[in-house]
Amino acid sequence: MEIDEMAHLFRKSLPPAGNRIPFSSIVKMLSARGCVDEWMAGLFPSSRCFFLSSGTAALHVTLLSLKNHSHRNEVIIPAYTCPSLVTAITKAGLTAVACDLEKSGFGMDLSQVESLMGDATLAVIAVHLFGLTEKVHELKRLTRQRKVFLIEDAAQ
Repeated sequence: MEIDEMAHLFRKSLPPAGNRIPFSSIVKMLSARGCVDEWMAGLFPSSRCFFLSSGTAALHVTLLSLKNHSHRNEVIIPAYTCPSLVTAITKAGLTAVACDLEKSGFGMDLSQVESLMGDATLAVIAVHLFGLTEKVHELKRLTRQRKVFLIEDAAQ
């Protein structure tokens, strides 16, 4: 089924604008017509795309994948963050390392991030908290220098 045909199917099958349509309903409708795989391939052209139940689950799977390709076992996170970050890290068999926040806001103190990164550092998780963005460009520079992965968490 072509993308244009799917768009026509949506217009024909879905309620008018203004009604809430759960994503699961869209997938069920496409499943009944046998076109979920084509629809997903159109939306996400990667062969490695799959859905998970939550951001915590996604982070957990990401960390497991990184862990399987490295001997490193520490993940630097902001000292003030959602507890589910620590859950994902520990369930992956890794160690969470808390980094103090800067005095003027909710971003991680970059000088402390740099001092915390060592031979055991696998990743740094940049958390965009309360709608305030973390200093990703600076963190990219620091993590690239040390060959450490940078993960952005924008779930908050």
